[in-house]
Amino acid sequence: MGAAVVSNRADSDIEATLVDADVTTFGDLQVLANSDLNINNTDTAGISGSLIGATVNSATAEITTTVQAGIRGAEITAETGTVTIRAEADNDAEATAKGGAVGALAVGAMKATTTLGSASQEEVVADIGNGTTIQSTGLVITASSQDNLFSDADALSGGAIGVAGADVDTQTRQDAVARIGDNVQVHTGTLEILADHTQLVDARGDATAFGLGAGTGVDVDNLVLGQAVVEIGTGSQYYASGVYIGARNEVY
Repeated sequence: MGAAVVSNRADSDIEATLVDADVTTFGDLQVLANSDLNINNTDTAGISGSLIGATVNSATAEITTTVQAGIRGAEITAETGTVTIRAEADNDAEATAKGGAVGALAVGAMKATTTLGSASQEEVVADIGNGTTIQSTGLVITASSQDNLFSDADALSGGAIGVAGADVDTQTRQDAVARIGDNVQVHTGTLEILADHTQLVDARGDATAFGLGAGTGVDVDNLVLGQAVVEIGTGSQYYASGVYIGARNEVY
């Protein structure tokens, strides 16, 4: 009997914030947080051979990183400049499990799982917090997430009795959130608020069995619950020459 288990997990917090600050600048003000994460080599492979041969391989890639950029409870004056608040994430994750078994009784089972985000937190957030005052020639608030997720499993068995199975799961709950809180005062030129989320999510499974008695099974699941959200609170005042508010969520 053979077994191979590999797991990659990325769980970090990236934050750039101005809190309760009084800032005056004669140029631009930028608050930027960025994550570029790649764990697309989470691979496992194994083959066993004997009178009774069994191989069980598992590969898991998991990302729960958060990215936050914000100005909270601050007074910002940039009369000749643009205030930019930007949180960006670029996630690339892949899990691959391949293998097989050979014997009079042969069993090959492969499991590959790729997950991004969680239901308990917001992953990418650009925000202006409650009670903030901003005076500028432009104000840009952007939350952006670009995600590429893939899971792949191949199972093979050969013998008098051969059984092969593949279980493949790809899940995302990643959120991109652009937010303005309550009781905020903004005096600016162009006001732009954008939540942009692009998700490429896919999975593949294959199982092959040879023998006098042969059986196969493949279970492939894609769960896409990622969001792009723009939230604007209450009790605020906005003075702007132009306003653009956009939320875009594309899934491929």
